[in-house]
This record gives sequence, structure tokens and C-alpha cells, in this order.
Amino acid sequence: PISVVVVSQMDFLKWCS
Repeated sequence: PISVVVVSQMDFLKWCS
């Protein structure tokens, strides 16, 4: 689902920060 993709993107951004 799209919500899972959004959460994954947010998690990825947090890792990049």
C-alpha cells in the first residue's frame, strides 16, 4: 500500500539526516 511506501521514504530521510 501507499502508506507503507510513504513511511519507508520518511524512514529513509531520517537515516539520511
